[in-house]
Amino acid sequence: MRDTYYIGVYWGTRKETFLECVERVEKCFRLLKDCDPLFQKWYRRGSSRNMALQNSLVSEKADVARLMREMNKVSDLEVSQTSSLGFRLGLWTQDQYGTSIGLNLRCGCYDPIPGVNSVTIDLPDSGGSVNRILNTSKLTEIIKALVIAWEPDWGVVNSNAYQANRFESKSNAPRVGWILYLGKHRGDLPSLPQAVTTAMISNSGWLIAITEDVFTASNTNLINLADEVQQLLSKHGLLGPLT
Repeated sequence: MRDTYYIGVYWGTRKETFLECVERVEKCFRLLKDCDPLFQKWYRRGSSRNMALQNSLVSEKADVARLMREMNKVSDLEVSQTSSLGFRLGLWTQDQYGTSIGLNLRCGCYDPIPGVNSVTIDLPDSGGSVNRILNTSKLTEIIKALVIAWEPDWGVVNSNAYQANRFESKSNAPRVGWILYLGKHRGDLPSLPQAVTTAMISNSGWLIAITEDVFTASNTNLINLADEVQQLLSKHGLLGPLT
């Protein structure tokens, strides 16, 4: 069975108004457009794929604001206000080759429970564009765009199978995967194995790539390497939970 993958970026409580969240969403979509043609158009989810394809959303600010107002029941008087539980958005897209992805986000949450904001993208596992998306170079572009738009605490590109075997599903602490992002406020990186690639993003944090090849939960060498990096980063205090 082929591995399935996701990208997620996460940050703790951050009070932001509805309009501030709309600004971030619009910036996020604009940056993702530059990453790959798959991100050119988004669709509101429907009860079926055909119905969803009829609900296209052009990623301009006015369209983003309209849809987020509908999904979060925000009135004209509330657009400049905050919500302790934040604002949500769930979208889906598909290109001409049948490659599809889903996106979910919560921003502006400042309530201690749940105490986390996030953007997650379910990456494609079929369709003609899969190989174009599922490679280290392209995934690095995508997670960079998310970091610039959202200024998260940490982020990851990961195999669902590897995560399920290694980590608690409810943990808000960073977890190593194919590619890990850590905000620089977490501290300096220790010396990592030579096979691991690191790079600074916009002076905001570190990207740590386990491999330039496809990361799979069935590759014992890559799994052992990821486990080793997890242990090293944890030992140096870089993987504490969100605060």
